[in-house]
Amino acid sequence: MKRLQLIFAVSCIGVFVPSASADSLTTLNDWCVNVSGDLGSCNNSMSSNPAVNLVAFDTTIGLNLFGTVTVTLGSGTNQFVDFYGDYDIDYAAYLSYNDNGSTTNSLATDQSYSIGDPNGYDVGSSPTHYTLFDMFANNTLDNSNTAGTPYSGNPQCCDIALAMGFSNITVDAGGSAVVTFAISSTAPSSGFYITQASNDITVAPFYLSGSVDITSGAPEPTTFLLGGGSLALGWFFVRRRRLASNRD
Repeated sequence: MKRLQLIFAVSCIGVFVPSASADSLTTLNDWCVNVSGDLGSCNNSMSSNPAVNLVAFDTTIGLNLFGTVTVTLGSGTNQFVDFYGDYDIDYAAYLSYNDNGSTTNSLATDQSYSIGDPNGYDVGSSPTHYTLFDMFANNTLDNSNTAGTPYSGNPQCCDIALAMGFSNITVDAGGSAVVTFAISSTAPSSGFYITQASNDITVAPFYLSGSVDITSGAPEPTTFLLGGGSLALGWFFVRRRRLASNRD
């Protein structure tokens, strides 16, 4: 059985089923974004962090159409962003216990992930005691897949959740970094991604991928001064040669 909504949710809304989702069988139970330790953007609390853009992400708890989360970071060193999602494929037929998780391609530099049972409980873990969520909350994703596999003769296994993050993001003054997490029914054409699939192979899987795009800021003032000084010095010598040539 699914655990309660994340403790960071501060309000409740009714389940909304988008009209365009008649062919979608995936439900969302919990989602959260961690921006350098800020967990203000989770579940029904939506986004108290202005860096998190959820316009293209379906936040519906219940039947869900996936989408894209974007996080824009300003200048700073060693910043990190993580995404956590607890989805179930074809919940109506199998409840939470008929999924599996796998990965494709190699992790990018400073990218991490974890796949596991969202109900895994450890009294020594904090802040929630739920192991996978706490790794996400503490930015300690361990690049492991601890999700179970179906028992022989019993496809009813397992309940899984996904987490992915990017660490050591440094943005210079005047620059920015855009971290993107895409959850889609279409597999990415390249890069590392996670697949969550149903043990019922007639039901379509979905995919979680991510990327970081860093834009440099303006050069330091000393760079401009040096550049300007070089241009002025070059102009001075050109003018001096012209004057000497005229005198000759």
